[in-house]
Amino acid sequence: MAATIMACLLGQPKIFAAMADDGLLPFSVAGTKNAALFFTVAITGLLALFVDFDADNGFGDLISFGVLLGMSAVCAGLLIVRFARHQPVAKRGTISTVVYMAGCILATGIHHRVANLWIIGIAYALLVVSPFVVLAATFLCSAGHLPQLSPAFGCPLMPFLPAVAILANSYVMMSVGWQAMALFAGWTGIGLGVY
Repeated sequence: MAATIMACLLGQPKIFAAMADDGLLPFSVAGTKNAALFFTVAITGLLALFVDFDADNGFGDLISFGVLLGMSAVCAGLLIVRFARHQPVAKRGTISTVVYMAGCILATGIHHRVANLWIIGIAYALLVVSPFVVLAATFLCSAGHLPQLSPAFGCPLMPFLPAVAILANSYVMMSVGWQAMALFAGWTGIGLGVY
C-alpha cells in the first residue's frame, strides 16, 4: 500500500495541474507546479486525517483497483501507440488490444467467482488466449512496419510483456470485493459527469 500511495502521489500534482488547465480546479492550481503540489498535500492530508483505510469500508481495495486498472491501461497504451503509426493495422491492433484487456478482466472475474475448472478454462481460452493470439499475430505480422516511437515508449518483449502485465493486473484487480468495484464505478461515473 505504501508503494502504491507513493507512486500515486508523485504523479498527482501533474494531474491536478492538467485538471486546473481544463477549468475543473481553481485557476491558481494551474499557475504553478508548487500550487498543484501543495493542493495534493492538502487533499491527501485531509484524507489521511479523516478516512480510516484499515476499516472494511472498501477504500483500500478501491485504491488498489484504480491503480491496477491504470497500470493495465498503460500497458494497453504501449501496444496502441505502437499500432497507431501504422495505418493498415492501426484499427485492428487497437481493437484487438481493447478486446484482450476486456477479456482479461472478464476471465479473471469469472476465475475469482466460479469454482468449476472447466468453466474457468473455457473462459480463459475464449476471453484471453484467443484475443491474445489475434493481438500477437497482428503485432508480429506487422512488426517490421511498426516504428519504435521513442525510448520513452519502448518495452522489451512486445507484445508479450504488456499482455502478461495486463493479465496479472486484471487477476489481482478482480480479487477485490464487490464493494470496491461498486465504489469505483460510482466514483468513475461522478468523475465522467463532472468532466
